[in-house]
Amino acid sequence: MPTVTTQEELKGFYFSASELKALTDWPDALIEDYLTISENIINIVNKIDATIDDMQDVAPLAASVNRIKAQHNFLLKTRADISSLAASVNRIKAQHDRLSKSRLDTADLVASVNRLNGLVGKDASRLMDIEQTSHASVRKIGIDRFPNMVSILPNGHLRIGAATGENFLEVELDGTVRFVGNATVWKDINIGANNLGFPAAGSPDLVSWNATGIEVPAFDGGASTEYLNGAFEVQHDYKEGSDMQPHLHWAPTTADAGNVVWQLEFIVISGASVIDSGTLTVTSAATGTAWEEVKVNFGDVIDGETMTIADQILFRLFRDPGDASDTYAHDAVVLTVGVHYEIDTLGSRQITTK
Repeated sequence: MPTVTTQEELKGFYFSASELKALTDWPDALIEDYLTISENIINIVNKIDATIDDMQDVAPLAASVNRIKAQHNFLLKTRADISSLAASVNRIKAQHDRLSKSRLDTADLVASVNRLNGLVGKDASRLMDIEQTSHASVRKIGIDRFPNMVSILPNGHLRIGAATGENFLEVELDGTVRFVGNATVWKDINIGANNLGFPAAGSPDLVSWNATGIEVPAFDGGASTEYLNGAFEVQHDYKEGSDMQPHLHWAPTTADAGNVVWQLEFIVISGASVIDSGTLTVTSAATGTAWEEVKVNFGDVIDGETMTIADQILFRLFRDPGDASDTYAHDAVVLTVGVHYEIDTLGSRQITTK
């Protein structure tokens, strides 16, 4: 059914000029004014209809605008959510990287522990044990197979070795390291024979070592006694009170057999006093090979009962071919002479005191 406009409906309510003349006694001027007013009303209504039509067209547009606005707001929120998600992803990635590195570090640690585990024969879960002992406030730390291997003593010293035994390494509060019992180790003072003192009379000749041109002192195998003089200081890492073991490196100059009798005369000086002296002797056999080095310890030791660091030891090394036990008839060359000594610290705590 066709839609009737408001304008058409209003026209149905107004009278025409002829109807007004037939129904009224209005003059023509009044009728003309009536018709003009009616026409103006109809035009206004027509504009109202057009405006309403426009408004009806705008409503869907407004709805679309609202939908677009909602979508825009959704996109803005989504963008914020995406930014937040990206930040979370970056954090997760950073955590993953850290975890991956930690996993590698842990793998290295586990590998190290397993290697150590292989040494002690225990699984990694029982590798280390730390416990509070009932002995004063001694804190013991130990590997399962070797319990109480490390201890922290009441005085704060760190002890490595049996906590109640006599063999251990101890680190004092100032960092001084001390070796006790079987933990002590040996060092060597070895002096080149060429660096010893050659006396004006009775010194050995210098000969070329096996035709190399490098000269070494050669002690005569004839009737004369020849000797060298030397000295050294008792070192600051020396375990005071322990004995020293003198030794000699020498070589025969021929392939002949025989023995050489070596002697070492010494004195130990502490300040103005000679606190020890003596002569040590050793008989050493030639090897049967010319220029073959022989190491030999003297049969006795230098008594260290009263010896302390910085004491001075003077000595004379000589060969007495007139001794009945000296049967090697040729030159015997000396390379070095020295002592092995025991140490219980890496040095002295003070310059002049242990």
